[in-house]
Amino acid sequence: MAFLKGISQQDNQKAFDVNEAREKQCVEWLKAQKKEFSVSINMAGLVGVINGILIIIQSALLAYLFQKLIIEKIYWQQLSPFFLYLCLIFIFRSISSYYFQVLGFKVSTAVKRSVRGELLDKFFKLGIAYTKQHQSGQLATLTLEQTEALEGYFSRFLPQQLIVSILPIIIIAVVIPVNWVVAIIFLLTGPLIPLFMILVGMGANTAHRNQFLALSRMSGYFFDRIQGLSTLKLFGQAETELTRVKEVSIHFREKTMEVLRVAFLSSAVLEFFSAIAVALVAVYVGLGLLGLITFGPADDISLQEALFVLLLAPEFFNPLKQLAINYHDKAAAIGAADQLLKILEYPVSIYSNQQNGSPEFCIEFQNVSKSYQQKDVLKALDLQIRTGEKIALTGQSGVGKTTLFNLLLGFEQVTDGKIFIHGEKVHQQLA
Repeated sequence: MAFLKGISQQDNQKAFDVNEAREKQCVEWLKAQKKEFSVSINMAGLVGVINGILIIIQSALLAYLFQKLIIEKIYWQQLSPFFLYLCLIFIFRSISSYYFQVLGFKVSTAVKRSVRGELLDKFFKLGIAYTKQHQSGQLATLTLEQTEALEGYFSRFLPQQLIVSILPIIIIAVVIPVNWVVAIIFLLTGPLIPLFMILVGMGANTAHRNQFLALSRMSGYFFDRIQGLSTLKLFGQAETELTRVKEVSIHFREKTMEVLRVAFLSSAVLEFFSAIAVALVAVYVGLGLLGLITFGPADDISLQEALFVLLLAPEFFNPLKQLAINYHDKAAAIGAADQLLKILEYPVSIYSNQQNGSPEFCIEFQNVSKSYQQKDVLKALDLQIRTGEKIALTGQSGVGKTTLFNLLLGFEQVTDGKIFIHGEKVHQQLA
């Protein structure tokens, strides 16, 4: 297990920390995926903004009703139209919350379907020679789990980003005429949450990348052991491999707990900052109502005004807190994009339709060589087989018979030389 932990820390950090432009490349790729669905994402964000405006109206109605019922002693029957308006607000908020979730889900589903289609097309273009060299479990995890990690970014983070850019400004604009001191409290404490979100995001990106790498390797390792279970039992290594599988799963659990640790820590700190800000508002309006403070509009503040700004205080911070929570979705998407781009950017083998071989031969190898690292298995092989001709390949184990068939079938790529079928070049080195 030492080798797994060492690789996960070195290889995964090398992709981002050694080359800082890599993360920007992943973000640009995510933005490119967003362009096709920008209208739906903006619609989801606008629905969220509408929900926030409804909350402002709801707070104003509640403050008005309490003012009339408690201070002015008006019977509730006289206020029945306002209770009806309040019920309508609750209904409209429920509808907007529903459609916010639905629109986000539809966008993320379309993006995942598009990315999976790109991956499958890429696998087809790369051919069996590429997929044969990688663990099946690792490729399956890449296509399913890591593509699934894009959902939160498109369904929650991007719409919430739009909400945060509009709704807090609307709330401040509404609060300023009512109580400018509370508006200043919002302006001073609001930026603390995005600032802390950026600081937490630095650690969240690394934690998510480590988790994705550990998940990918665990899936590939486990799948390979399942495929070779009969062989392991035959040689009495089943118990040994069971212990190793347990160690790999423990390693993945540790990486997952690192992600959860960052998430819980960030949530706790964000709640602390927002609670402090709401407490400041509560203390100010409370002392103002008691007549213990005369700073600003506190000396003549009414219950309606105090309750209105107090109800809006948590609503001002809720979009900011939600964006900070959803920032983990962005970190997960960036970590997944790194792995996805390694496949999508992989150079494709060149296939040609040029008739460079002799058409009289059904199969023709011209100066074909195949090496594995420093070992030459085939070297400068020339072979011509005519249509209908029957030949036999003989030789000792290890001379390259299987390698020759793998090259012919496309399971491997030639190191040098050309292969033709009916005069058509079908296999060439990577570009």
